[in-house]
Amino acid sequence: MTKRTPLQEYRAALAKRDAAIEKARKDLETTTSIWVKRAEEERERIKRIESDPSLSPEQRIALLMSLRGWPRIVLGLYQAELINITAADGPGTPSDIAYENVGKVVGLGPDRIKALCNEARRQLREGMPTGFVVNMTASEFEERILRRNRAPRAEENGLGFRATDF
Repeated sequence: MTKRTPLQEYRAALAKRDAAIEKARKDLETTTSIWVKRAEEERERIKRIESDPSLSPEQRIALLMSLRGWPRIVLGLYQAELINITAADGPGTPSDIAYENVGKVVGLGPDRIKALCNEARRQLREGMPTGFVVNMTASEFEERILRRNRAPRAEENGLGFRATDF
């Protein structure tokens, strides 16, 4: 085995460094494309939740639960519900009543709602966006997002309006 010259060692070190930089660039591109794809998929789910009239409330809840922002959504519901708690709402602490009210609407137990709120608070401390923290009560969420309390729409005629519009 022959000994390398200083120039050969330098070139070998540069080649090793260049290979490491190229590997890191490829890893970054792969990771970036994965995150971009996930964000696009979530955006499509949100659009579907907001605009697809054929979704049942259970399907809407399932889609909402699949979002990374679900804990922050639950936290927003809890905070709005907590503000609206009165003494007439029943026995127990206001926070327990708010956990129960949110849990009834989304189909989860109060313990799970509390865990989701804690997770959301942690996410917010870590710098996650606050855009998913909604400011509506559980009953508003049920009516506006889940659309449970809406009467079925009358079929439109061929002219673009319903017979009940008059």
